[in-house]
Amino acid sequence: MEDAENTQINQEPSPNILVFQCESCLTIVGDSQSFVIALDKLNIICLQKASCVGIETVVHFSMEAGCDIGCSFNDISCSMCKTIIGRRYLSTNAELDSIRNLFSFYVCKVLTYYVGSNQMEANLHPPFDLIPTFQSYREQSDRVYMIQMMSLGFKDMIHDLRKEISSLKERNEFLSTKIEEISLQSLKS
Repeated sequence: MEDAENTQINQEPSPNILVFQCESCLTIVGDSQSFVIALDKLNIICLQKASCVGIETVVHFSMEAGCDIGCSFNDISCSMCKTIIGRRYLSTNAELDSIRNLFSFYVCKVLTYYVGSNQMEANLHPPFDLIPTFQSYREQSDRVYMIQMMSLGFKDMIHDLRKEISSLKERNEFLSTKIEEISLQSLKS
């Protein structure tokens, strides 16, 4: 039987921060600052800390043949879209002791990018080369264009609202002046 050290890909942190996102809704669920281990034979990446995830209360047991057979775990779901994106092992065999109580994300359920890179990575150095590509360059360009157009739309809406506020202020001043004039005339009469 192979031990956990042999299944480990790499435990050295990357000099850049790698961000993990839910594949379904792109919610950020963790980063490489809390990276502990990646296990190739389980296709998981384990983090010490995670964000925007829920730990399901139902306890499951691994029944399929594999290195985690007989281990108990809770599913980890994205707190935004509720997609199951990993597991948190409660009890493990000796081979997997190193991943007990960690946030073990399925590599097929998370996307990644380096902070400051402005793009998703497809060919990452270990342990992250198991993670699938986020989007093609064309899809990313289309998405950026859509965001730019939405920003321009918001800019126009803000401009229109400012004009409306200015107009309302002028109207308010005009009405206040008229009310004062009417009050003065009624006092004179």
